[in-house]
Amino acid sequence: MAPPVYATVSTNYLEPPRRITGKYANIFLGFLILTLPLAALVAVLLGLIYHYRVEQNDHGALYVDINPTILMKIASLSSLVAGFLTSVAVGLAAYPLASAVLTKTRDGDSDALLSPFQYYLTLDLVENAGYFSVWRWLKFRFSKIQKQTNPPPQLLNLGRIACLTLIFGGLIFVGETWLHFKTDPTEFTQFGPLRSETAVYSMILNSNCTTQDNTYNDQWNNPCSFSPSIRGGYFLNPITTLEVFNNISTTRSVNVVDSTDGTHAFLGIPSNGRFQGHDFTATSFSASTQCQSATAACDVSRANITSGAGSFFHCAKYTAWYGLVNGPREDFSKHYFTDATGTQNASSLDKTISNPFYVGFGGFTDPSAGAALKLIQNNDLGVIAQEFGGVGYLFFCNTTVNDVTYTAVNGSITDFTATPSNRSVSTALMAAESNLNSGEIRLRAAADLGAILANNTQDMANAFALEYSRVLLSTVSGSFQASPILDGWQRTTKIVARVPTAPLYFLVASVGVMIGMGIWLTIAALITTRIKDIEEVRARLSVKQLVADRMEPEQARVPIRSLDDIFTTDGVPPGLTKRIGIGKRHSSVGGWEFKVWDPLK
Repeated sequence: MAPPVYATVSTNYLEPPRRITGKYANIFLGFLILTLPLAALVAVLLGLIYHYRVEQNDHGALYVDINPTILMKIASLSSLVAGFLTSVAVGLAAYPLASAVLTKTRDGDSDALLSPFQYYLTLDLVENAGYFSVWRWLKFRFSKIQKQTNPPPQLLNLGRIACLTLIFGGLIFVGETWLHFKTDPTEFTQFGPLRSETAVYSMILNSNCTTQDNTYNDQWNNPCSFSPSIRGGYFLNPITTLEVFNNISTTRSVNVVDSTDGTHAFLGIPSNGRFQGHDFTATSFSASTQCQSATAACDVSRANITSGAGSFFHCAKYTAWYGLVNGPREDFSKHYFTDATGTQNASSLDKTISNPFYVGFGGFTDPSAGAALKLIQNNDLGVIAQEFGGVGYLFFCNTTVNDVTYTAVNGSITDFTATPSNRSVSTALMAAESNLNSGEIRLRAAADLGAILANNTQDMANAFALEYSRVLLSTVSGSFQASPILDGWQRTTKIVARVPTAPLYFLVASVGVMIGMGIWLTIAALITTRIKDIEEVRARLSVKQLVADRMEPEQARVPIRSLDDIFTTDGVPPGLTKRIGIGKRHSSVGGWEFKVWDPLK
């Protein structure tokens, strides 16, 4: 008999036992979905707010230099994401439930297991976890059935987690909506340093003015405020001067400020730097003029008119002053005096004049007004009613030229300090104005307008005085040199987002609570991973497993790597797979049932 022959069979092809794994991957994925999107959105939102934040004294809001629409889109994404997190949260909460089911099944503690209806609620929450699933759970939770069946606490916790997730998502939605309605674009003004060398708003005399008395003779060879000639003289820098006269210059202008010592006209820049957004302190020069009617002092009235063509007067008080009591509108006269007595005429030919200097004006308003002026109707003795309409006026004025330091904030003068200039400065301004006579038309126009608007002679004199101060500085505006300011600030106005802190922090807190719950669920799920087969049970708490167990009982109860393996049809010819229907049972029994057709049986 031949000896037996033994064959050696290799077992290397044998696969390891099949089992459902991936618990750590599933838990970690759920943790990331619950926490990372919300954390990233809140981090981006807060990062943008605090990165582009601008300082503002408003304790109830943050001001952000960014389009508010961008912030609101990011905030709205947080409520959108929160609406999809319920199923993920319940998925993590299913691990403690799976642990309880497995433990109680092994222990044979059937009373602590799920009833069929409780199993349905569990699958409903795990698979859907939507509003209707939570509503069905709530109805069960507060029904008599719940008290009679005594469900395991893990099922109750599963429903509580679903409710909390929806509540926290609702809080995020409330916070986002609140923030959306309260965040507004607003105008914001920010201040920064202003380089003095770029803001040349101070006005100084040119170098010729500081080495001489600035009389007419001095300026013949070294012009300071004008260029003398045998015809009177010319403007220095005439283009700039004429632009200032016509109020179209973009670099300098004659501005007006009311100070404690009266009204000043001073040489500055248009709108005091408001349109440039500059606040600054600068130096310049001002003129302050006070005028009063001299008809009484000169003992002149309508009774002095002896001829319609023109009547002369010689002032009784200011004896160096004489002129016409009536005459054509174009007849306008100026007389300069050495002092307030008006007894001697002043000339800037070779001598300096005083500061203040004194000047008398005589003229006639537009006769077209007829007798409609209030001054005529009120029989005001400060003016002389003319035979053919309008009034004649005599104003005795004094003008003080000042060295000025002023501060302009947002176009308004907040500080103005005027100190009388020395005689050479007042002489320079008076010499230019008296020789050029370039502002006479404006002075006559000021008298016309003043007569129309005035309630009394002093109102008219005040309007005329201010215009003379303007004319005086406009005449010499081109002769001054621009110089850097003493101090300055750049004012930048822009539209920013005003983000109120209450809804912002409410939104952040709501997101924080949701993230905190995600961390807690992750820890609770990780604790259950100590049980070896936890992922098998957790995966089988699903509709897929329930269908498989009912329709594919053989495949559903063998070791598998994935529930999808139960329904694998590899190798099965088309048309030979099972088919499932729902139909009535036999008429003798009644009711409905699933009908399964298996072509292989």
